[in-house]
Amino acid sequence: MFSSSMNSSSIPPLIPDMTVLNTILPDYSSFLPPFSSYFHSDILSYLLLTVVLARIISLLQYVGTYFFPSVEIRFGDKLYRALDFWISQQGFAKNALHTVAATEARDDWFNNGNGNEIGNQREPFYTPVGTTTFFYKWSVLQLKRVPYATNTSTPMLLDAEYIVITAFWSSKVLKRLLENARQFYIEYERRHTIVYRAMKRYGFFQWIQYTSTPHRDLSSVILGVEEKRNLMADIEQYLDPATRSWYHDRGIPYRRGYLLYGPPGTGKTSLVLAIAGKLRLGIYLLNLDTNSLTEEGLADLFRTLPDRCILLLEDIDCVGISQKRSGSSAPEAKDQSGKSENHLGQLSLSTLLNAIDGAGAPEGHLLFMTTNRRQKLDPALIRPGRVDMQIPFEKADKAAAKKLFHKIYTTPSDNSSPDDSSPPMTKISEQVSTNCVKKDIATLATEFADLIPEGKFTVAELQGYLLSQKNASASIEGIQEWVGKTCEK
Repeated sequence: MFSSSMNSSSIPPLIPDMTVLNTILPDYSSFLPPFSSYFHSDILSYLLLTVVLARIISLLQYVGTYFFPSVEIRFGDKLYRALDFWISQQGFAKNALHTVAATEARDDWFNNGNGNEIGNQREPFYTPVGTTTFFYKWSVLQLKRVPYATNTSTPMLLDAEYIVITAFWSSKVLKRLLENARQFYIEYERRHTIVYRAMKRYGFFQWIQYTSTPHRDLSSVILGVEEKRNLMADIEQYLDPATRSWYHDRGIPYRRGYLLYGPPGTGKTSLVLAIAGKLRLGIYLLNLDTNSLTEEGLADLFRTLPDRCILLLEDIDCVGISQKRSGSSAPEAKDQSGKSENHLGQLSLSTLLNAIDGAGAPEGHLLFMTTNRRQKLDPALIRPGRVDMQIPFEKADKAAAKKLFHKIYTTPSDNSSPDDSSPPMTKISEQVSTNCVKKDIATLATEFADLIPEGKFTVAELQGYLLSQKNASASIEGIQEWVGKTCEK
């Protein structure tokens, strides 16, 4: 909100007298003559000028509270994040007299897969502290970061700041700046998949922006064409605005759930990332294997989910969900400590089921659950209505091995998918395909697939081998030795 603020204190005098100077520099008359003699100038005049300028600045600040438009952006609002991100990318922020340098505080913004892998070192990012003056659109603006009171009763504000921007003429430039910052941040989000994580801060659970990554192309996920096509058709139909109305008109809860199951390293999480990138959806990652997560905390997390997003429950079989719920006639499964596997820390399976589709459960999001052992899950968790589609992931067959080989050793322009933007593969493929023309890659891909035992290795294992070779011909020469050594382990 724009303001022209208020304080009914008296206007400070502009011209200081000698008493003021004596207050600033006690006994100044004793050391000024030597300085004046040494520099051959009247030091007293310069000191008086400095004090006058300080008074002018004080006067301008006083007048500014009444006549200069300003805008305050409060901590916690999404506009605060957008503006803070925009500021960190500006030249005046890096060149400010007083700055805060950080390499980890904004990993959620800058973790785009291009960091230096040696020691995980990142270039510091700088943001100004205190008051900074800068130019924007031929206007002079003042940026002030103001900490909240240290004795605030709100724990989350103890280390927080709010931002005040002041213009020395029209408020229109402030509106343009905020809109520019908002669009700048939206454009950044549009190019990245944003992952949020449920974390406990200041005594309660909330969704915290955890990381971001460039969009992964769906064609980079090794899965059957038919399975991918059916899954994407189902998701896109669900997200169609007309579908929401259709559900509501018939009194059907507007929810959709998917279970991805199969051995580790087969691409389950990669598929979720690719779907989120294609549909421009945020991913909300919830780890149920947290002792501090309570029923109230889980309810708050589900309640604050946005309409269009992906809620991801990874490795749901590893958080103590057994085949039977409490109250079942069958004996409860116990872990090594003797605790029931039906309880997730402080949560029961019934609590999770109610959060997913109970009376107050949210609607409009996509629920994805991944598991390595589907048989371990309680049937109530994956019944129709909670899980609408189940997609199996298997170890690589010959078709998958061939597709993976072709994917790694060809440039994006050579691949069948023209919009492929898989970032890790682009630079590598430019290097490894220099020794092989396109038709050679197709021949070598078939040869590679023939040398791979079907259903023996995951896609992740094969990809790890191919990336270690960096050369299509060398990968063929060494594959039999690698298969033999890997099978012996």
